[in-house]
Amino acid sequence: MKFRKLGSTGLEVSRIGLGGVAFCITPKNDVKKAVDRALDLGINYFDNARLYGSENKVGGALKGRRNKVIVASKCHFRDVREVRKSLEKSLKELKTDYIDIYHIHDVKSETEFSNIAESGGLLDLYEEFKREGKIRFIGVTGHDNQALVRALKSGRIDVVMGRYNPLTRSIEDSVIPLTEKLQRGYIVISALAWGIFSVPVERYPFLISGKEVPAAIASFRFILSNPGVDVVLAGVRSGSEVEELVSALDTAPLTEEETAEVVFRSFGLGRGSGCTQCRVCMPCPEGIDIPLYYRYLTYMNEYKTSGYPALTWQAYAEPFSRACTDCGICVERCPFDLPVPRDIRMLDSMAENIRHPAYRDEYD
Repeated sequence: MKFRKLGSTGLEVSRIGLGGVAFCITPKNDVKKAVDRALDLGINYFDNARLYGSENKVGGALKGRRNKVIVASKCHFRDVREVRKSLEKSLKELKTDYIDIYHIHDVKSETEFSNIAESGGLLDLYEEFKREGKIRFIGVTGHDNQALVRALKSGRIDVVMGRYNPLTRSIEDSVIPLTEKLQRGYIVISALAWGIFSVPVERYPFLISGKEVPAAIASFRFILSNPGVDVVLAGVRSGSEVEELVSALDTAPLTEEETAEVVFRSFGLGRGSGCTQCRVCMPCPEGIDIPLYYRYLTYMNEYKTSGYPALTWQAYAEPFSRACTDCGICVERCPFDLPVPRDIRMLDSMAENIRHPAYRDEYD
């Protein structure tokens, strides 16, 4: 395993970390096996969130080994009282008295972060948690690069987490240069572009150094070749999947020619396969957050559980697709030929069946 300093935190992190979202549908015993194998292979970064339902499983799997790992979690609430309760729940579930990195989860815009950073607001509370020793460092996650840039420029954030893969590369010109300049940590999510890179090698091989490799390994090698990336998260469900991902570290960084080839091949893989969260379709004239809809469509299709998708949907989604006028602008803009109006209406139909009448924390 290869390690590096996470920004200016002083934390030594493994370049591959385990993402918690896939654990929402993974039995507790299998989570324990995956965590055990990850530790055997040197992985020391474990990501969680209140929304994922992973904290109890990961906390149990790490019992007796807390001092050997870096534990992160996230809170999606914006109300100060709810955040206090959420942190206490996370500490209890993770079976620890502190969290190494506590993220403000899914900040969607510069304006939202400005509200979070107001005097007496949410960021002040996170800094209070830090002084109390309940958390060590403050992070921000999001899919909007400008929101992450705004967070970094505040000087109050230690780590940011955002999407990056061969199909979604805009951070190369925005977030990553700033994290390097300010010596802040950068953690990658969406390494497989919401499952687009999860295809077997026989279906869509990538040729690297004269050898055919699966799309997932090509994407991880692409990401890890960027010196501005500290950790890339992987959602796994078994020890064998951990082993496959760690193998991406056994080779040299991609050459310039290999990088170009991976990017070129990836666009062929992405066409018509699904949303990569590139946000080229935005803004919608009616205010619909199209990438958000596709994220939830992935959750429902991939995780096949009503709890987590219903929870996230209730927490965030508006407006519903009835606002769509079929103007067709999103379809014209989409580089991957997705039938956007049809898909968001389909998701609405699915979500209405499981939508909670009032939001509540499913994992209380």
